[in-house]
Amino acid sequence: MFLRRPLVVYPQLLSIVLATSLVAAAVSAQPATNVSMQTPFAQEEGELTESLRPLLEPLLEELAGLSVAVARDGEIVVSQGLGWADLEQRVAASPATRYLVHSAAKAWTMALAAQLIEEGRFAMTDPVAPLVPGWPADKSPITLLQLATHSSGIRHYHDEAEALAPGRCSSVADAIPIFASDPLLHEPGAERGYSSWGFVLLSAAIEGAAGVPFGEALAKGVLEPAGMVSTVLADPIPLIADRARTYRREDGELVNAVGLDSTCKWGAGGYLATADDLVRFYLALFDERLISGASVQLITSGATVVRFGGSSVGGMSQVLADRGRGVIAAIAANTQARELDLHAVLLELVDRVAVSSHGEPPHD
Repeated sequence: MFLRRPLVVYPQLLSIVLATSLVAAAVSAQPATNVSMQTPFAQEEGELTESLRPLLEPLLEELAGLSVAVARDGEIVVSQGLGWADLEQRVAASPATRYLVHSAAKAWTMALAAQLIEEGRFAMTDPVAPLVPGWPADKSPITLLQLATHSSGIRHYHDEAEALAPGRCSSVADAIPIFASDPLLHEPGAERGYSSWGFVLLSAAIEGAAGVPFGEALAKGVLEPAGMVSTVLADPIPLIADRARTYRREDGELVNAVGLDSTCKWGAGGYLATADDLVRFYLALFDERLISGASVQLITSGATVVRFGGSSVGGMSQVLADRGRGVIAAIAANTQARELDLHAVLLELVDRVAVSSHGEPPHD
């Protein structure tokens, strides 16, 4: 039986809270031997790790492969792969497998924005135009606050084809023309509508304020201090070790998800990461290695349970951080499966780890 849902901060709400508030050991799995994709667990945590297998194996009815990481009291205690990183070549998923994490990267972008605010580089009420050369002068003024709260009027992806491969970009500036000439859906600040292109424009504004390319600013401000050593831009051209092959379902069967190119997404969702690195970000956030404790409190609105993730063609990821119980859990996968309730799985995962650690009774 899955647990009741506690207070959760969703991606859009987390963006709103951030923006408005700041204005004022890896163990490789053994390859599976059949198409069931049931890769055995390594006994990293003995009975604890083995006890998680029945919870996670059913996910392979929809996913080709996944990796899971769990931190307890500040340390990663479970790090495991299940299923396949590459079905055709029979490469098992492992803790080192890098997945497309899509919108999970937006949380990193918001933390970087918070750093720049704390440093006095910009305020969320500042207009975008002076920070982004080439942004159309005839557009209604858009503020950083409106980008972070998805109220800028900038559209989201037109369709799945654009989400799959909106273009080929070598810089954030290359991505701006994709949406800059499109009319705003509404006057900035009038309504809210989820927009990944809005976060690409926020990435460009961060680049302008930081004075260095966005990728460099994110690496120095977030990835390196968090110890996210496996997180890299999701460029499909270079060879990247441990990159998972991407899949989708067609008529109920797993097939290759080909043609993906996330190089234009940047801080909106253009990165590969391991499940361990997803957990490391929140460990660093809550340890105040990225931003001040006051900013963390404002970002999370005082919630003890925070959820964040991303899902699109070729992958999905989700993190659940229960600060009150000292447990953070993440799942990353190489298949998008909209019907899967990863949140419910993570709630159960967190509960089992907390119970095994502290002997507390499980939540109802």
